[in-house]
Amino acid sequence: MCHKRFIGCYDRATDRHIKDIALRPVALTLLQALFKAEFEWERDPLVGYVYVIGPVHAAALAPYVAEPFDLERYEYFLESSRPAHYRTSIMSGGPENLIAEFVDDSEHAYLSILKEDGTPDQGVIAQTEVYRSEDVPDLRAVNIQLGWSDDLTACWVQVGDLYRELKVPDRAGPHGVGLEGGELDAAGGFDVVAEQKLAGGAGG
Repeated sequence: MCHKRFIGCYDRATDRHIKDIALRPVALTLLQALFKAEFEWERDPLVGYVYVIGPVHAAALAPYVAEPFDLERYEYFLESSRPAHYRTSIMSGGPENLIAEFVDDSEHAYLSILKEDGTPDQGVIAQTEVYRSEDVPDLRAVNIQLGWSDDLTACWVQVGDLYRELKVPDRAGPHGVGLEGGELDAAGGFDVVAEQKLAGGAGG
């Protein structure tokens, strides 16, 4: 799992960053319900943006941090980060507590399914390699799409003309299955729920 969730703490009077507070594993469904007014999609994985933590959020997240919230003195935000050397990472929420993730770590690019259910063993449950980074030297010149099948039994990514699909292990046997294809077929029953176009020097 490339993303790391944490809570940023800032001084209310000066806006100065005080510290980052570690967050114990939390089920994605809990976070989605807690911040339901904050995100656009029903299955938004809540990664890549900053979410304000108010009294209701603080009460719900209290069991997942090692220190009490002091909302009178500090402002708190749910934040996430990824390793700086990654060329891009994109996520799309799937069925309960599952996330599709496409990552290019500057050496290889992978399509993964993550389980984020709040248990200590949460993390990658299926993964397939999409390409070697040296084979796609300029990500800014290609269109990247990430999504789930209509029945939510598989996720897929398309990078230019390169296509990979990955099955959810519980619904496809003991292991994820990587499938190679060509152009995305609009009649194939796939529903795009996340898209990132990298162009004009924009990063992912």
